[in-house]
Amino acid sequence: MDKPEAANFFLAYLDEADHTAKNDFTACGLTAIPTGNAGKLSSEIEVLRKASGAFSATDLLKFAVISRPPSCTPSEHRDLKEKVVHAAYRNGAVFFGYCKFNDGSAPHDADRNRLYGFNTLLGKYDKFLKSKSCHGIAFFDRLDLSKRGKLYKNGFEYLKEKFQLGNDYSGTYKPLDNILTFGMSCEGSSHLQSVNDILTGSLRYLANGTNPTARKALQSQLQKVMWKDSTGSFKEHGFTLRPYVRTKLSPSVVAEYDNFRAFLNSKTP
Repeated sequence: MDKPEAANFFLAYLDEADHTAKNDFTACGLTAIPTGNAGKLSSEIEVLRKASGAFSATDLLKFAVISRPPSCTPSEHRDLKEKVVHAAYRNGAVFFGYCKFNDGSAPHDADRNRLYGFNTLLGKYDKFLKSKSCHGIAFFDRLDLSKRGKLYKNGFEYLKEKFQLGNDYSGTYKPLDNILTFGMSCEGSSHLQSVNDILTGSLRYLANGTNPTARKALQSQLQKVMWKDSTGSFKEHGFTLRPYVRTKLSPSVVAEYDNFRAFLNSKTP
């Protein structure tokens, strides 16, 4: 793996995947990239885009197959995404995933679901930074809360709260001391954001998809870049599954929840 001489600062990108639809799981992701390798990773993705012969400067590279340019086949798109994940791994990128099971009998609150996910991911990212005695920046993909929002007037109010107060736990705030800046970006503004879109989309499909072959391939890719504890486990480190306790889930969904938890509890070799 190509590592910077001193990985003392990270750039992080956050997003959710198809959160407005009521999938079985809401999926959110954060990808942290050491600044020492950020330029190299961005250049490698640019080379991959050009080598494909299908992407113009304005074409988006995202996880969703529907987003690909017309001249890019699904197979070529899948291969390109896998190469991007490998490039991210080689350059020291670290992924944090969050999934929340959505009970079919409960109302679907898309904004609440993704903001809870973002809060969890920011907490994990801050813990990761502290463990490395370093600092970082967090960029969110378009926080368009003003369109539907009841929790905040707009996305900028949310960003200000994260910097000034931290994460809100029922009225008690926990500062995110090692995250120095919170900002907003948009699709098409960075190759590094494409990395997080692909990884977060992979997690969404792993949680909600139906093709076992595709799910196995995506699991293998995600396992390489997820933050792990000293034993190689993802649980409560690079992968968070909620609700934490399954006893309140209806019996009809326990098996499905446990199937996904098996990935959470898996370990790398």
